Amino acid sequence: MMHADRPDSTPTGLTGRPPSSEDRYQWIFENALDGIFQTTPDGRFIAANPAMARINGYDSPGCPTGTATR
Repeated sequence: MMHADRPDSTPTGLTGRPPSSEDRYQWIFENALDGIFQTTPDGRFIAANPAMARINGYDSPGCPTGTATR
Protein backbone atom coordinates (compact mmCIF):
# COMPACT_ATOMS: atom_id res chain seq x y z
CA MET A 1 0.00 0.00 0.00
CA MET A 2 1.34 3.46 -0.88
CA HIS A 3 1.03 6.22 1.68
CA ALA A 4 0.88 9.87 0.59
CA ASP A 5 2.00 10.97 4.05
CA ARG A 6 5.11 8.76 3.91
CA PRO A 7 6.62 9.23 0.45
CA ASP A 8 9.93 7.72 1.57
CA SER A 9 8.32 4.42 2.59
CA THR A 10 8.60 1.42 0.33
CA PRO A 11 5.09 0.59 -0.86
CA THR A 12 4.01 -3.02 -0.68
CA GLY A 13 0.92 -4.81 -1.84
CA LEU A 14 -1.07 -7.46 0.00
CA THR A 15 1.59 -10.00 -0.98
CA GLY A 16 4.37 -8.01 0.70
CA ARG A 17 5.99 -7.36 -2.68
CA PRO A 18 6.44 -3.90 -4.20
CA PRO A 19 3.44 -2.88 -6.31
CA SER A 20 3.45 -3.31 -10.06
CA SER A 21 3.70 -0.34 -12.40
CA GLU A 22 -0.05 -0.64 -12.94
CA ASP A 23 -0.69 -0.48 -9.17
CA ARG A 24 1.47 2.64 -8.87
CA TYR A 25 -0.30 4.29 -11.83
CA GLN A 26 -3.71 3.46 -10.35
CA TRP A 27 -2.71 4.92 -6.98
CA ILE A 28 -1.44 8.14 -8.59
CA PHE A 29 -4.58 8.42 -10.76
CA GLU A 30 -6.95 7.95 -7.83
CA ASN A 31 -5.08 10.15 -5.33
CA ALA A 32 -3.90 13.04 -7.51
CA LEU A 33 -5.02 16.52 -6.47
CA ASP A 34 -5.16 17.54 -10.13
CA GLY A 35 -7.90 16.41 -12.49
CA ILE A 36 -6.76 13.62 -14.79
CA PHE A 37 -8.95 12.35 -17.58
CA GLN A 38 -8.97 10.37 -20.80
CA THR A 39 -11.25 11.15 -23.75
CA THR A 40 -12.13 9.75 -27.14
CA PRO A 41 -10.99 11.71 -30.22
CA ASP A 42 -14.46 13.30 -30.39
CA GLY A 43 -14.25 14.53 -26.78
CA ARG A 44 -16.29 11.99 -24.80
CA PHE A 45 -14.87 11.02 -21.40
CA ILE A 46 -13.52 7.50 -21.07
CA ALA A 47 -12.06 7.86 -17.59
CA ALA A 48 -11.76 10.57 -14.94
CA ASN A 49 -10.16 10.57 -11.51
CA PRO A 50 -11.97 11.75 -8.34
CA ALA A 51 -10.32 15.19 -8.51
CA MET A 52 -11.55 15.71 -12.08
CA ALA A 53 -15.06 14.77 -11.02
CA ARG A 54 -14.97 17.27 -8.10
CA ILE A 55 -13.55 20.05 -10.29
CA ASN A 56 -16.46 19.60 -12.71
CA GLY A 57 -19.15 19.37 -10.02
CA TYR A 58 -19.80 15.64 -10.13
CA ASP A 59 -20.20 13.41 -7.09
CA SER A 60 -18.10 10.55 -8.42
CA PRO A 61 -15.59 9.78 -11.19
CA GLY A 62 -18.23 7.73 -13.03
CA CYS A 63 -20.32 10.83 -13.67
CA PRO A 64 -18.27 12.55 -16.39
CA THR A 65 -17.89 9.21 -18.21
CA GLY A 66 -21.65 8.79 -18.43
CA THR A 67 -21.85 5.87 -16.00
CA ALA A 68 -23.62 7.99 -13.37
CA THR A 69 -25.56 11.25 -13.15
CA ARG A 70 -24.96 14.68 -11.59
